[in-house]
Amino acid sequence: MITLVPPHGDPSLRLAGGEALDLNALFLAELLAAAHGGTQAPVPGDRAAALLRNAGAAALRDEHAGLCRRLRGLGALLTSLAGPDHGVRLRLDDLELTTGSTQRSTDVLRAAAAPAPYQKVLAHAAALAGHHREVTVVIERDQQLPAGVWLVGELATAGRRLRVTGRFATACWATLRTLPPLAGAALDPAPRGLAWRVVDPFGTESRPGLRWRERAADPEPAGPWAGRVSLRQVMAAAVDSAHTVILGLCATSEHAVGRGGSTVGWPELAAALDTLRGTGTRVLAELWVGAPGIDLAQGAAGLRAVAQVVDRVAGFRVFDWPVGWAEPRWAGRPVTLARTGQDLARHLTLTEQGTAAQLAEAVTTLARPLARAGKLVPGRVAAAYLSPPPRLATQGMDLDPDVVLGARSERSGRGIAVNLRTGACTPVDSAVCGLIDTQPPASTVREVLASLPPELLPALRDGNVLAGTP
Repeated sequence: MITLVPPHGDPSLRLAGGEALDLNALFLAELLAAAHGGTQAPVPGDRAAALLRNAGAAALRDEHAGLCRRLRGLGALLTSLAGPDHGVRLRLDDLELTTGSTQRSTDVLRAAAAPAPYQKVLAHAAALAGHHREVTVVIERDQQLPAGVWLVGELATAGRRLRVTGRFATACWATLRTLPPLAGAALDPAPRGLAWRVVDPFGTESRPGLRWRERAADPEPAGPWAGRVSLRQVMAAAVDSAHTVILGLCATSEHAVGRGGSTVGWPELAAALDTLRGTGTRVLAELWVGAPGIDLAQGAAGLRAVAQVVDRVAGFRVFDWPVGWAEPRWAGRPVTLARTGQDLARHLTLTEQGTAAQLAEAVTTLARPLARAGKLVPGRVAAAYLSPPPRLATQGMDLDPDVVLGARSERSGRGIAVNLRTGACTPVDSAVCGLIDTQPPASTVREVLASLPPELLPALRDGNVLAGTP
């Protein structure tokens, strides 16, 4: 019997208990070996992707880089792998279908039939699993659907017992069981998800071996753990043995509003968080943007308020309405919902929300100052929440913490600075190349910048090479 964990999942999570072949970990090991060996294949006709790939590999090779910087490098590398015939595009913490959405089964089948960046790892796993009479494939999240569907279809032969398990497979089995590749598989239910432990995917930091709680509604893992909590749990002092918690909030200046719509005043929340921190727990916050009745101005005021009561604002997300929420009310107000018509839908549509582009712009507007200060996690990656943000100068100009030298001319000394967070590629002269190579103290950065022609600085700031103020 063999259990397969297909890509594309959190690179810092491993299935807890039992033996499993983690294909995401194998794929990552392949990428790391290529990065350290300098064997990345060229990207024909796409210089920007090549620069991004080289910059990501440079961050992965950096022996002095912290975990978050390496995760940024991995994210850039994954983004650069998209090929013209691929069915999926990878991000550090996400997977997108080239055509359509993972919320529609026909789109998933099309993506599963197309090549993918991790195809070699899938083929290796299928060959290995072909020697087993019993195979279990984990589909814990929708990002694993294309690879998981391909594996089950590839292994569906007479006499082999195929099982599918995981949170997403359990929630959507009524639809998944009708797909031809999965028709012969049986479900091993896991409605609350499987148990996961946090690891350092690069082996550069000592991880405490914590269990991970992906959702606030999940049971608390046994022993020390990290993960998400709800406002109700915090206010009820119902959080035990937690190393680090992530509290999801839709905040205003007057109130902290929980992801599910519960409301509490800031003084009361501050007192509850002080009590929680007294047990040795770090408290991070994720801000949900676009909640009913909370516009951008209120969200900005709420961000300032929440920053005063938590240890760190670590991320931002677009507010959505899960299909399992049956009551069309939130924070005491009615909401209007519409079904999407997608057979693997995870969310319903909130008709009073803005467009996807407007919501994305709102998130960018709120997140930009914290992102440029290096305070946000690289993505929704478990290990990233456990690592501290980089230390930056409190005043004056400094290098953006996510900038890497993507290419440099030996003849002229000039190069291309690549921002791993934004993907921006900016030409820089030899003096700035030297700064990026050595990552000196902020005082040294300011001395070098002072010697440059002033007209160069706006381009460096616009290209996300520099952060801070002159």
